[in-house]
Amino acid sequence: MQIPEHEILQGKHENILLVDDNLAIIETTRDTLEMLDYKVLTASNGQEAIDVF
Repeated sequence: MQIPEHEILQGKHENILLVDDNLAIIETTRDTLEMLDYKVLTASNGQEAIDVF
């Protein structure tokens, strides 16, 4: 039995708000999403997310 490959969803310039208090996670996730053609806004906490959005 073969396991189906997961389809990688290429973005179409959609906006994503990424919030995390770990800078390494923000940078890695942002870079990955930007390579997939998403526009990424980042914040390190809830208040900053509200301000950015």
